[in-house]
Amino acid sequence: GIAARVLLLEEPSRLKGEAAAHHAMATAAGVPMEVVRPGDDALLRRGVLVDALFGTGLTRPIRGAAEQLIRRINALADIPEIVVIAVDLPSGLDADTGQPLGHAVAADATLTLGVPKIGLTLEPGRTLAGRVTVARIGIADSVPGELPEEGVSAARLWSPADVGRVLPQRPTAGHKGTFGHLLLLAGSEGMSGAAALAATAALRSGAGLLTLGCPAGLNDVIEAQCSEAMTVPLPETAGRALSSEG
Repeated sequence: GIAARVLLLEEPSRLKGEAAAHHAMATAAGVPMEVVRPGDDALLRRGVLVDALFGTGLTRPIRGAAEQLIRRINALADIPEIVVIAVDLPSGLDADTGQPLGHAVAADATLTLGVPKIGLTLEPGRTLAGRVTVARIGIADSVPGELPEEGVSAARLWSPADVGRVLPQRPTAGHKGTFGHLLLLAGSEGMSGAAALAATAALRSGAGLLTLGCPAGLNDVIEAQCSEAMTVPLPETAGRALSSEG
């Protein structure tokens, strides 16, 4: 029930293989299609624009008509009535490095196929992809020759669930003494906030006890910022930094 049309970068007569086969199926199904020519104003003014110009196999820089079309797509970014969704990855993006091959589509969202691509996690690819969703379409996560145990390096994208499985379990009967005592040495005049932030991060990461050693003249200031950490005032220099004795 959604009106859809296809804009072709190539003349139908030049399509080969799967592209030609799917063009024939689309034609038989009555899908409206037209070839985009230089100077045409065929793009949307509102609605969803699906970017499926190029896929993961692209290795050459974007030039010519494709470059012009990608520039025109990106010029629509300031129009709130238009949403750009990329198929697999934004056209023009290197799937391995996240670098544009000259020019790349800036998408609002990307529906990547099978598994996430490394280029979708590295800047500027991460920003160009927008919100990334994985579509599981029956492709295996790995193929022979791509697993680390087979002697070939591979990448893995960690999720919060993966991290949770790796971190040690915290027993329900545990207490602050169960989870280790950390000593943090930090702080100097004008930079007491750095000590406070480091202390907060250490406690948030799971340390049970934290002792913060800081210049004596900053002890009161840092104590006021760190309600959970214990502090130890240490010998300081005239500039209220830790001295060698400290």
